[in-house]
Amino acid sequence: KKDPDGSFEYIEQPSEIYVVTANAVYPIVLAPQKIGGRTIRLSAGELNKIKENKQLFAQIPYEKQLIKIIKDVYKNKIPDSWNVVHPQNPSPIVVKDGITATLIAYVDVVGSGFYLNEYKISSSASMRISETDFLNAKFVKDPRAIALSGYDVSSQDPVYLFIVARGGANE
Repeated sequence: KKDPDGSFEYIEQPSEIYVVTANAVYPIVLAPQKIGGRTIRLSAGELNKIKENKQLFAQIPYEKQLIKIIKDVYKNKIPDSWNVVHPQNPSPIVVKDGITATLIAYVDVVGSGFYLNEYKISSSASMRISETDFLNAKFVKDPRAIALSGYDVSSQDPVYLFIVARGGANE
């Protein structure tokens, strides 16, 4: 609350709230901390995610499934049925000639057999890159599709790498 002198008084004890949706009630315990804002996705469970993803990909050919996964992540239109993890302080991977790749997101397309790793690619000098520069076991073990957001990279203009691979948390 805001005090008359203009200062703020913050709650320090945990609070409990309930989020009610058409399909479920989610009890949430809020423990105040001095941290940045976060997005929390509520889910009715992994089984529902698997069903949603099976319906999402049911009529789509294999190659178009891979393209859809990359496009949805690139456009930041990730369905709620996909699990997204943003690693804290990931270690950069040295690719070659001053090029580094830093993992910024891991996306598990639950129940589909696919996951996507998104990397930020930067370089100490301006240079041209291609997808073949990243066909390496350092990134994923079983790649199925790879795409870059651009081909000219530098320290001021990073490029984003998307690799869809076979596997996932539920495989």
